[in-house]
Amino acid sequence: MFTTIKKYVTPILIILYTVGFVGICFFPSLGLTDVSVLNLLVSFALILLPAPIQDLWKKIGVIFLLGMSVEILGVATGYPFGNYHYGDSLGSKLFDVPIIIGINWFMTAYISYHLAKSFLNNPYIRIVSATLLMLLLDFLLEPIAPKLDYWHWENDVIPAMNFVSWYLVGLACVYIIDLNNNETINRSARNLFFIQLVFFVLLNLFLE
Repeated sequence: MFTTIKKYVTPILIILYTVGFVGICFFPSLGLTDVSVLNLLVSFALILLPAPIQDLWKKIGVIFLLGMSVEILGVATGYPFGNYHYGDSLGSKLFDVPIIIGINWFMTAYISYHLAKSFLNNPYIRIVSATLLMLLLDFLLEPIAPKLDYWHWENDVIPAMNFVSWYLVGLACVYIIDLNNNETINRSARNLFFIQLVFFVLLNLFLE
């Protein structure tokens, strides 16, 4: 069964994000924004199907704890990202931070890493480039996050320190993934990067 599903991971992801885009932009009454958590969890599970999951669990755990810790600190103190708070669209929270955020730190780093790994052999350049790709996704998501009730910045102003701090935390996440990594390129993860890229670009164009 899993072998069959592996063959169709990318088409399933395309359908998933297409339905999400259409629902959010053209049928807001359906409330598809509220299923963002399910979308992210399914994406997370699908890209891990072809991965050596037994070798990744520790890295997933470490990045989850790192991401949640930094976010909890950020929401409570305003450092290192700036003053913000999370809305209700991302599900259950731990100390005012949606639990899915910890998973998303890993997923964003993982899909960016495998895209960079597709064309970069030098580990240092690969890590730096993968983190820049992570930052690109965040840059595209920030303007639409408040509209989707993901998170909200104080005075609706995204501080520059957010992007600097986001890059540094992302750099640590990508480094952890790259550490002793012998994976072949995960095409499903790489493809999800492009799917999310198009998804966020389209949301920026269509959401008022």
